[in-house]
Amino acid sequence: MPKKYTALAEMSVAYEVEFDEDEIPAGMDEWDYAHHLAEQGAYIECENGGDFKIYDVVSDTVKLKGFDK
Repeated sequence: MPKKYTALAEMSVAYEVEFDEDEIPAGMDEWDYAHHLAEQGAYIECENGGDFKIYDVVSDTVKLKGFDK
């Protein structure tokens, strides 16, 4: 019988928002304003953004806590 494996990965979603320099209120820099826009829910999901990362591959002989099969 061939050995079986489980690959574990995580995936993130990228978001974006665009703004012009003249939209930034006095007393804020671009980073402050970007955080402000995040709090306002102004970001939208990027169509082709995000990250996918495989962080482990384990054989079926390893018992993973919370991954009972």
